[in-house]
Amino acid sequence: MTLQRSSQGRILWVCMIGLAFGYSVLVAAPFGAFILPMSKAFGWARGNIPFAMTVFNGCTIIMYPLIGYLADRFGVRTVMLPSILLFGLIMASFSLFSGPIWQLYFGYALLAIMGVGIATHNYVRLIVAWFTAKRGLALGVSLAGVGLGLAVVPVLTQAIIDLAGWRVAFMALGALSIITVLPFALAWAWDSPHHATRGQIPTGPTEEAPPILDGLNFREVISSRAFWLLLATFTLLGVLTGALPSNIVPLLAEHGISATKASYIASTLGIAYTGGRLVTGYLLDRIYAPLLMGGVIGIAITGLVLLLVGASTSSLLAGVCCIGFALGCEIDFLSYMVSRYIGLRSFTRSIGFLLSGFAVGQSVGPALMGYSVNASGTYDLAIKILIGVVALALLPCALFGPYPDRQAPLRGGT
Repeated sequence: MTLQRSSQGRILWVCMIGLAFGYSVLVAAPFGAFILPMSKAFGWARGNIPFAMTVFNGCTIIMYPLIGYLADRFGVRTVMLPSILLFGLIMASFSLFSGPIWQLYFGYALLAIMGVGIATHNYVRLIVAWFTAKRGLALGVSLAGVGLGLAVVPVLTQAIIDLAGWRVAFMALGALSIITVLPFALAWAWDSPHHATRGQIPTGPTEEAPPILDGLNFREVISSRAFWLLLATFTLLGVLTGALPSNIVPLLAEHGISATKASYIASTLGIAYTGGRLVTGYLLDRIYAPLLMGGVIGIAITGLVLLLVGASTSSLLAGVCCIGFALGCEIDFLSYMVSRYIGLRSFTRSIGFLLSGFAVGQSVGPALMGYSVNASGTYDLAIKILIGVVALALLPCALFGPYPDRQAPLRGGT
């Protein structure tokens, strides 16, 4: 039992570090810091740069289900390790941009395709395989790594840009991903207690593995009401996720806040994000998830209203914190509800398809922000639309039924 708990602690550590300095954070969190210096360096229109995030999220729409299928078939570790290295190298290569904006778009497309093996749902798959009891809390703790990254990376990126320029910042971010994530993943990122004990990597669908949890096969998944409610909810919430984190710094600058101060305020997004992860993870084991999700959506709407009004620095800070708290809960809800309503039989493939819907929303978000700037010179129009979109996400919360009774014990877990 002590050995088992020690292994679970290592899985939590792998997931926290991987999420803090990998795919989820290093793409969106520092993006806003690059908009102004790259616009000045190449003469790119400020409103055209966020389209790179639209390209990135558009590519993940295709890649999420594919990588989910590969992870279910061959194991998370098999797809994760090469992606860590490729992601870091591609990020560092952005320092070589020479002028045409298509290079930016192509770079972010490549980053999405080659780095998707370390997307959030692969780390989540490790957590739900290792934890049964206190699964919500384990998800909250591990996914809090994203909040850690959101708190550190924007400030670090802005400091490097101020000191050495945006090219060095891209190189530093690529190196950060490889150096911090790869060693822990190599040592501890096993797909289940079974494989960690045997020290083996799953090599195919016939690899011996213990039953984990019952659940729906994929044909049953796509015919279930829960799947389509989850898809609708998280597609809508994806618009908010795609729009805000990568545009916080220029949005705050629009209110007369300096880039350095804006980067510090943006870092509170990560602190609030961490709080959202931990609080939600704790409450998910105690409160009906759709009801809890409705409350969090209300917090997100409050944050958007505060950003729209922008009456003072303190109100903007409060708005960023509300948004950060809500963003910190999204993948917790998605992962937990998939594990409860769908089970683990087709978990990674199911969550891959749901994340594709989420990515559709994410790809709309940056385009919405860019259109708002180009059309009116401000982000106000985009914020008003976001309020309406997020409010629509409240509707599916009322339609989920009770959790199915499929909580079979995890062999070797807690």
